[in-house]
Amino acid sequence: FALRQNLDRLAYATFMLEVAETLTLDGTENHDLMRLLLRGLMSMSKAAEGNESLVADAFVWRVLAENGFYPELDHCRCCERDLLSLAPGADPARLEIVFDFALGGLVCSLCHGSGSGTRLSSGALRALRYILEVPQEKVYSFAAEEEIRRQLDEVCMGYLLHQTEKRYNSLDFIVNLRR
Repeated sequence: FALRQNLDRLAYATFMLEVAETLTLDGTENHDLMRLLLRGLMSMSKAAEGNESLVADAFVWRVLAENGFYPELDHCRCCERDLLSLAPGADPARLEIVFDFALGGLVCSLCHGSGSGTRLSSGALRALRYILEVPQEKVYSFAAEEEIRRQLDEVCMGYLLHQTEKRYNSLDFIVNLRR
């Protein structure tokens, strides 16, 4: 009921369902995806205003990773430079990183040219690693600043669209809703 009371929640919940449908093979059971989706819909029904995209992004990142689209977050996809040095407390200005959609992961500023991608702050990178590494029960149990939410959303949508090569009607609706 809470999803139907708020247009943003309903739009993002519909998007989550459309992604789940896209990434589910016909005729197969996927209990992990179902549990992730149900937890996500429950979290969406309780999401604070403005946090709907964070819940949807956490779902999308996790379902992509669990379906074979796990992004490379530890090393540059081009030169294999160790990017784990951007841990909590590291100086994010030391080495700029970009999430490259086509390469499926991080690229350091030394290697990134004009490829498809978005700059990630160290905070957004930590949030992304959290989403992908915590047990499924904890995927939706975190908060993030607006700038981190924006970066996660931009990277999530770009990666999803690139990997699935599909147009999502619910995502088009969300984009129009934001205007």
